[in-house]
Amino acid sequence: MRIAIVQSAADPENGKIDRRRVEALVAEHSQPGDLWILPEAFDTGWSISPENIGGINGRECELLLDSLSRRFGIAICGSYYEALDGGAYSNTFRVVSYAEGFNLVGAKRHLFGDFEKHQVRPGHAVLTFSIGGIRIRAVVCYDLRFPVWCRHTAQEPYDALVCVSQWPMQRAADRRLLMQARAMENVAYTVNANALGDSMVCLPDGRPDFAMEVGRELGFYNLDISVVENMRKRKRYLADADDFCINM
Repeated sequence: MRIAIVQSAADPENGKIDRRRVEALVAEHSQPGDLWILPEAFDTGWSISPENIGGINGRECELLLDSLSRRFGIAICGSYYEALDGGAYSNTFRVVSYAEGFNLVGAKRHLFGDFEKHQVRPGHAVLTFSIGGIRIRAVVCYDLRFPVWCRHTAQEPYDALVCVSQWPMQRAADRRLLMQARAMENVAYTVNANALGDSMVCLPDGRPDFAMEVGRELGFYNLDISVVENMRKRKRYLADADDFCINM
């Protein structure tokens, strides 16, 4: 399955990607059956202030993803801030696929920074979905640091972990190491769409296999389910994994 990873080229400091630019990229480069991955908070960037918080509602992003999936025959996902009742917000992860017949929503579990800590409600359930025969788990940015939340289990299995993020470049080494660790311990692809650059894909044995330089807008990679299946035949770690329960 071909995936398309989108980064911010016009605003690599704040990570904002204009919705019209997303539409133009999909119109020019998409193929039916693709999975397009937009980064965390793609339409606002990471810097949320009292001056711009009033313009957040998320409806435009929801409509954009729905429209692009329907018009171009792709699956598309990413995260954006969404206004909730009572003046709170959600860092909402949405994936839409008209071909697969779903429009699914999750939310960032582990909140980071003053805005999220004080005004964003955390997610309370993992989000796993299947596209093209590949099972995908979605996490948002800071979630990547928490291996229990990202864990493949018998109840919630997956073949690829997709992390959308606004991860600063001064902590890029942390992100790369965490991507490799999550791949190795779950014997799964890890895919990161980082708005600020250096997006990457790791193989199920933890080896980095693809990277995008800062300022590059779009990259493509092919996920191959046979790579996961063959690796799991040789590396049977998952069969020995501990059972656990996360208290919400």
